[in-house]
Amino acid sequence: MKRLTLFPNFSGSENSLNWLKTLQQIGKSLKLNEQQIYELTTIKLSGPAHEWLYHQDEIDNWSSFKQAFLYAFPPPIQSTNIDYLAQLLARKGVGVCETFVHPHPA
Repeated sequence: MKRLTLFPNFSGSENSLNWLKTLQQIGKSLKLNEQQIYELTTIKLSGPAHEWLYHQDEIDNWSSFKQAFLYAFPPPIQSTNIDYLAQLLARKGVGVCETFVHPHPA
């Protein structure tokens, strides 16, 4: 039961990627296998996140949980991601403003 208190809760408003990384680090330090991490993780969901998992019948392991979880609760966009996207668009000759801003008719 002491292990359970080490795992942080997730309700849906926290940074999902950081939460998953924390769970993996704790699981690794406790020498837990992926199935044990998955089982402890499901207990630490609350609110909208718990409701979401309740409707996910196909999720039964850590790998499928992580993939579906990050799709349902995407991490916040980091400024480095935006900068990288702008660089990719610049290479293709597309202006960032042209891509993300649509002019309104006058």
